[in-house]
Amino acid sequence: MIKSGIQITVSIFAVLLTACSTEPRSEPADIVLSGGIIYAADSERSVHQAIAVKDGRIIAVGSDTQIEKYIGSNTDHRRLDGKMVLPGLHDMHIHALGTIAPEACDLDGRAVSLDEMVEIIQGCIVDFDIADGEWVPVMQWNPYEGNQPSTAYPTLRAALDAASDTHPVFLLGSDGHHGGANSLALKSVTPALSAATLETDYKDLDGLVAVDASGEPTGGLNEGAMTLVGAGAQSGLTMPAPDLMPKVAELLASRGLTSIQDAWVKWEELEQYKWLDDTDGMTFRLRTALTYPLQNAHSPEDLARVPAMIAELKKMREAISDSQYIRTDATKLFADGVMEGNPYGHPPTLPVAAMLKPYHQPIFKTDETSGATDLVGYVDPGSVECRQVQASSDTFAGTEARQKFERDNGFLPDQCLEWSGMLEHSADLIKAYIQQATDAGFHVHVHAIAEKAVQVAADAFELAKPSADRQGLTQSLAHVQIANEDDLKRLGKLGVFIAYTYYWILPNADYDMTVIPFVDKVANANDLYNPEHSYMQRAYAVKTALDAGIIPVFGSDAPVDSRDPRPFLNMEQALTRADNGRVLNAAERINIHEAIASYTLNSAAMMASADELGSLEVGKLADLIVIDRDIVALAESGMADQIGDTRVLTTIFDGNVVFDAKN
Repeated sequence: MIKSGIQITVSIFAVLLTACSTEPRSEPADIVLSGGIIYAADSERSVHQAIAVKDGRIIAVGSDTQIEKYIGSNTDHRRLDGKMVLPGLHDMHIHALGTIAPEACDLDGRAVSLDEMVEIIQGCIVDFDIADGEWVPVMQWNPYEGNQPSTAYPTLRAALDAASDTHPVFLLGSDGHHGGANSLALKSVTPALSAATLETDYKDLDGLVAVDASGEPTGGLNEGAMTLVGAGAQSGLTMPAPDLMPKVAELLASRGLTSIQDAWVKWEELEQYKWLDDTDGMTFRLRTALTYPLQNAHSPEDLARVPAMIAELKKMREAISDSQYIRTDATKLFADGVMEGNPYGHPPTLPVAAMLKPYHQPIFKTDETSGATDLVGYVDPGSVECRQVQASSDTFAGTEARQKFERDNGFLPDQCLEWSGMLEHSADLIKAYIQQATDAGFHVHVHAIAEKAVQVAADAFELAKPSADRQGLTQSLAHVQIANEDDLKRLGKLGVFIAYTYYWILPNADYDMTVIPFVDKVANANDLYNPEHSYMQRAYAVKTALDAGIIPVFGSDAPVDSRDPRPFLNMEQALTRADNGRVLNAAERINIHEAIASYTLNSAAMMASADELGSLEVGKLADLIVIDRDIVALAESGMADQIGDTRVLTTIFDGNVVFDAKN
């Protein structure tokens, strides 16, 4: 029987209807972003037009057409008009509570002369109505830039004494490793810090206290010496959680940071984070690098205390064990200090970061009119005069002997002594701590600036690697300013992560004068950036590390240098390593894709969360950001120097919008 045309049409319609009814229906998404550049940051570096989010997870990525079906009547549909979407950024080395300035005297990292410093501090005493006898803490002092002496204030101590002789004044360095004190502050400890007590009671602070030609402290303090004197100044600077923590969460969200590792968490900080979590204020995922503060620990007694330290970390870990957003499964240890010396010291204060060879002993001269400092020569430790000092240093310890030696030779006897910096703890303690912390189930994050510290940490990681692998733990270093290439290769084989603060890879003559002349023999200030110098070839060797198998991640170290984490300024420096026409070793630049990976998938892997975070893939947690420009296109068209101006427009955390730019 032949069917009519109507019957045929009805049959076809029925078939089509049946086919449509068997196709899975798409549930409307909570949020759809379309018409943009969705940079997935996955292993293929995929790029899409649109993305859909529901119930805190990514449910689809693809073209605008493919994602249309997820748009329902209640979907928050945002048209991007070509803007870029990235995974939420990770900051793997930050001190987040310090990103918000308390109500206190704050230099905000500015470079100020000693003359200017006196006026500022005196103004703070009035503005904050600080009574005589009370501490005057001065926050975010920049120990590397400014600080030019004058006829009136030849030393830091002289300037701080002029600021007040009725208040103990203490400068808290923006790097956390340097401080400055006036005479009342130096007298606040028992016994007081002086030339005499530095020879006796405080011999362990050798190299950490700036002194003059007579051996008297000139106000500059490093590491353990800073901690000793400045403890009283810091009391009362911690803001109550309701005042502080919502501002921290808001700042991180506005910068696109949806995961962080706080790199120095004690009980006080842990309680602040717990308050934010308990009040449903989290806009970020947190890994806490727990710490049991212990500075300059070299004694057998301290080594014996390691099990007790690990036991304390376990208590901290157990205090927050059921949080959705806070993980207390990491710990932080300092292997050494920092690489900056002080050209204004007399003699110049040497760096304290642990090198394998002695630092050079430069001789500086400061122009009293301009305040500019230049290099005029080096002490030869092999000279006859220096050999005499090395053979009998006590002979040249007195003020008269020191001054006579300087008149005869043009430098102080102290400058004949060789100094390679120091480990923050003994090598045995570092190894024991890393092994025992790993065995206890902690990811270990180690501050290591210079060669010896990196080498000792690598030794320790190698020993602890079997335990770490059994438990699925990662291992990481922070900073790694200078390292031997062989140690980088070893770390690469171990799969270690390094948190780099890319912004520090910035040619800055004032800062570099505090580092390079101590590492390399340079002719003068104009010779700092000679490509033949070892520092220029080895500083922050990110590309070498990456090629060796090390996994680079981003760490702002805020509030060090700046309270603002500045993720995109950091990213720009990772690509350019340039400023004012200078480049700090172009061979160590990484490309835009490698840089983005260090903020996203690499960091998620360091947190052992790469299956949930770090890329925009279906099934992963919906942490993502919208930014105002295509940073990949900028980098690939030679305009990487515009990446630092990138603005975050929207931050989505756990599927919820937690930040929207107002304009």
